[in-house]
Amino acid sequence: MNKESNTTETAIDTNRVLPAVFDSVEQAVEILKLDKRHKWENWHGYVAYPTKSRACCNYCDGSGCYECNYKGFDLRDAHMPAFMPDWNFVNVAK
Repeated sequence: MNKESNTTETAIDTNRVLPAVFDSVEQAVEILKLDKRHKWENWHGYVAYPTKSRACCNYCDGSGCYECNYKGFDLRDAHMPAFMPDWNFVNVAK
């Protein structure tokens, strides 16, 4: 008869505890292993990278006009934030 123990020992790894606010963007990129192909920056206290957002043109409502180059949409500047493993934004000290 085999007796298996149901108790398991778990060691708390203090290196895995993530800070609520990182000291710098570089520290957040290193610890969270964020994609280094992006240029991460501090954006209003969050770690984010600049990108373009596609939106419907304000002047023609998508039908095409001179302002949107007859495409019906505009490319606007936006920032894509980084997320923690629990889906909260990555905060950085200003």
